[in-house]
This record gives sequence, C-alpha cells and structure tokens, in this order.
Amino acid sequence: MATVLQFGFITIFVAAFPLAPFFALLNNWIEIRLDARKLVCQMRRPVAHRAENIGIWYDILDALVQVAVITNVRAVLSIIFLMSKLLQHLQDAKQLQHLQDAVCVGAAVPESYNK
Repeated sequence: MATVLQFGFITIFVAAFPLAPFFALLNNWIEIRLDARKLVCQMRRPVAHRAENIGIWYDILDALVQVAVITNVRAVLSIIFLMSKLLQHLQDAKQLQHLQDAVCVGAAVPESYNK
C-alpha cells in the first residue's frame, strides 16, 4: 500500500516537484537495504504464496496514472498560459516605456505606436 501511495504522489505531483522521483528512488533503495538486513539477520524466511495477478491493485494503479496525466497536462498548460500573459504584459510595458521616452525627448513616435 505504501508503494502505491508513493507512486501516486510521484506521478501526480512530478510537474510541481521534478526532484520527487529522485528522492523516491533514494528512499526505496535505503528501504530495500534495511528490509534485506532485517530479513537476513532477524527473521525467518517467509512462506511464499502463489498469486494469479496483482488483483485490484492494477485498477488502482491505472486510475492513478490517468489522474496523473490529467493533472500534469493541466499544470503545464496553466504555466504556459501564465507565462504568455506575463510576456505579453512585459512587452506592453516595454512599448509603453519606449513611448514615454520618445515623448519626453520629443522624438518622432514610430508608426507602430499609433495603433
């Protein structure tokens, strides 16, 4: 259950925190090493039981992937939209500054400013 929860957080929020997969990998590597030491030194070997497939976990993982795709696409599109608005605002401010400079100096106003 913890692994599926970690997978969900990583896939859904990777656009917000791109280093999350690296930290998850580091966490899993340390956890595997600690579990291996515990199994070798402190416990008996567990009895294995055969299973046909992973059961309901497949459906849960599939739903997590679909939610992650929607969330990440929306996050990227939101960032693109905000950046285009910001760049448009900066471009308008730059044109306004050029217009103010031209008026203060008394220079001729370019044709593009008369629109």
